[in-house]
Amino acid sequence: MDILAFCRKRSIPTDGFRIRQIVDWHAKQTDQSKVLLSIELPHNFPEKYEKTIRKAVDNCLVARLGKGLHENSFKSSISRPD
Repeated sequence: MDILAFCRKRSIPTDGFRIRQIVDWHAKQTDQSKVLLSIELPHNFPEKYEKTIRKAVDNCLVARLGKGLHENSFKSSISRPD
């Protein structure tokens, strides 16, 4: 499940989400490639869903493709604004 589907299923507004994807791609040495998915939750995101959205992020298409490169190729971070 992706983040948008997760929020829609629970009627959580998506305004204020910040999603950044950084790809360090090495075509000749894919074992050196890395994908970072950084998500900033909005202030009004319900705390009770934080663990669950982490699972959704780790199972999203970007994560599955990134993890398919090699064992340590995908990392995600989820934060809230200060």
